[in-house]
Amino acid sequence: MMPKLVNDSYTKVVDLISWNAVLSANITTQNDIRIDGVVNGNVSTPKRLVVGSKAVINGNVRANSIDCFGKINGDVVAETTLTIKSTASIQGAIETAALSVELGAFVSGKCNMVNTCK
Repeated sequence: MMPKLVNDSYTKVVDLISWNAVLSANITTQNDIRIDGVVNGNVSTPKRLVVGSKAVINGNVRANSIDCFGKINGDVVAETTLTIKSTASIQGAIETAALSVELGAFVSGKCNMVNTCK
């Protein structure tokens, strides 16, 4: 998908689930996505996923790269990089090519480091 044309220039499109939203659905997007609310379902994008510090995802997530500040209760697949910040909690299996975990983060589950995720 091409970037959106705005004011005669291309800008990066980022989908946003705001902090007060509660969704019960699987989310699939071709854009970067930031989640600050609650998602009861799976989340998938071929681009970047940011899970905000107040966010909760009750489902599996898959993205090219993931920055997690909040909670994920499900399996995580990050094609290139997964960054788990000090405020984050992940309960589920992790598959990624590169992993960074900050002091204070909570991780419970199997971790599989791979050259490329399928």
